[in-house]
Amino acid sequence: MGILTTVTSIFLLLVCGYGAKRAGVLKAGNVTVVNALVIYLAMPASIFVFVHGMPISSAVAKATGTYFAASIVVMGMAYLVACALRLDRRTTGGLMLASMFGNTAFLGYPVINAAFPGRHDATLSMVIVDQFGMLFTLNTVGVFVASSFAGAGFQRSSLLEFLKTPSFPITVLEIALHSVHIQALVTGTLTHLAAMTTPLA
Repeated sequence: MGILTTVTSIFLLLVCGYGAKRAGVLKAGNVTVVNALVIYLAMPASIFVFVHGMPISSAVAKATGTYFAASIVVMGMAYLVACALRLDRRTTGGLMLASMFGNTAFLGYPVINAAFPGRHDATLSMVIVDQFGMLFTLNTVGVFVASSFAGAGFQRSSLLEFLKTPSFPITVLEIALHSVHIQALVTGTLTHLAAMTTPLA
């Protein structure tokens, strides 16, 4: 029931957002501000809360490797399906990307927490798989596929674009410093920031 309740809550948040837009409380111009809050404050805080102080085992690396391998296999299957359907090149690339990547953060974080309450190994694996499995793959293999199938020239510099947002660098930093003691005032503040992630997203 925990997972169903969580998914229902997320759906109700979507309804609240839609209602706020229809009522004029939220406007199109607010999107930039809300996105900035999520990307630069709420999500990095969530990563800290889920990673800091958690023991890191080899199982986390195995989970990430499994996700990466599964993504490549699924993308290859999507390519074969697209060829069988004789889809044009751009549509083929879109199908490959859509089949390969999912919302492992904004939906994945709360759902995993509901499915495995109190399981710190699950929450840690969730963050590492999201950042190193999904996000890293999206911004390397995904960028290559998108540029190649769109007919655009592939630019190596585009592989570094995701480093301009803080979530991946902070994940790397937090893994390196996960056992360093942090004052309760700081952790409490970051916990409150982390609570904004799913509602704002």
